[in-house]
Amino acid sequence: MAEENQDHVLTDEELHEALGFLPGWEVRDAWLRRTFTTPGWPHTMLLTAAIGYVAEAAWHHPDLSIGYAKVTVKLQTHRVRAVTWSDVELARRIQEVACWQPPKESPLGGFPKTLGALKGYSSRAGKAAARNATRCKQCRPGQV
Repeated sequence: MAEENQDHVLTDEELHEALGFLPGWEVRDAWLRRTFTTPGWPHTMLLTAAIGYVAEAAWHHPDLSIGYAKVTVKLQTHRVRAVTWSDVELARRIQEVACWQPPKESPLGGFPKTLGALKGYSSRAGKAAARNATRCKQCRPGQV
């Protein structure tokens, strides 16, 4: 895509259409943004690293805010200070990475989603992990 097309500032109609394919994302203050909730600090750091890897591969870098069990992604093409197709494409890739879960028929187990499955955690940590194990609920199946 030519740089001029990459820098096309999206219209309200184009943003509305793009948001239809990005569950949980919103446009606020000229930024395309989403906050992902994680089971806790280790997953927050892993998600942050995954987003960083994808952004570097795309050579398009988001602003990130990181908390104990949250990662907020803010995308904007800095040279035009607005949302462009580059931001939408990177948001789709981040959505795919952040929301991926192994299919039920997969030999991969995925992160345990119930307190009973968190036996390796201390009681306090297990409760926190179970309470925060909502990442899979944020992304509807088939929407990555």
